[in-house]
Amino acid sequence: LNGNKPAKSRLDNVIINELRSTVSGIVDQLIENHNLMVNLIDIRSIDDYLFGHSVNVCVLSLITGISLGYSRNKLMMLGMGSLLHDMGKTLIPSCILNKPGPLSCEELNVIKQHPQYGYAILDNSKSGIEALSAIIALQHHERYNGEGYPKGLSGNNIHEFSQIVGITDVFDAMTADRVYRKAHPPFEVYEMLAGSGNYFFDYKLVLAFLGNIAAYPAGSLVRLSSDEIAIVVETPKGFSLYPIVKILYDAGGSKLAEPVDLDLSQQKEKTIVKVLS
Repeated sequence: LNGNKPAKSRLDNVIINELRSTVSGIVDQLIENHNLMVNLIDIRSIDDYLFGHSVNVCVLSLITGISLGYSRNKLMMLGMGSLLHDMGKTLIPSCILNKPGPLSCEELNVIKQHPQYGYAILDNSKSGIEALSAIIALQHHERYNGEGYPKGLSGNNIHEFSQIVGITDVFDAMTADRVYRKAHPPFEVYEMLAGSGNYFFDYKLVLAFLGNIAAYPAGSLVRLSSDEIAIVVETPKGFSLYPIVKILYDAGGSKLAEPVDLDLSQQKEKTIVKVLS
């Protein structure tokens, strides 16, 4: 950065065409997998946070758009915008982006400029990016109650695409390990988002997103209300909080000779009460 002016960043036609082809391929794969439930272990990239985060947000946003019945054209605009939503961060110094401690007010203000930087890069007739895709970069940190940035928009003044990316951005960021904190468990972020409807985000969009998320990813060790200990095997579509589990230990803590499969979505007697380390 040179004062308040960001260094130049651009997207040429070759890159745009490659990205559009990539998004088209992701859309095809997601449409073909009607019963897909997202387990973060399947999609998380662990080597390059910004790149991996952008891909994850794209996948999560497209799954949400499919749940809302979006046309292919709308999915392509949502996919391109979600993949490039953090484009403005390429103009933020890495020493601020990856700072291991709390940000100063000045550093936080620098970070908060990335939506405008991203919009400036994408909202260019020569970029080949649709206007609604560019709007996502500008608005993905706006919040339904008006407490977001950069413009403090509220309610339906925030485009639906931008709200979807706002939801998926929060979910993926909070469930990732960062240099300054450990990842939050998916079920905690799930519950936080479930309580954010019509406050931070449109409730309809929150429900569309959460309906595709496994609150307890496969492999999670959990305690049931019966005090039995089980491991999560998979989550049926539409039953985010009620996975299929394999019971390993009885209520007294004794290991079962033969693990017992239990589909929590098909009964009411037992529920998950705690995730174990």
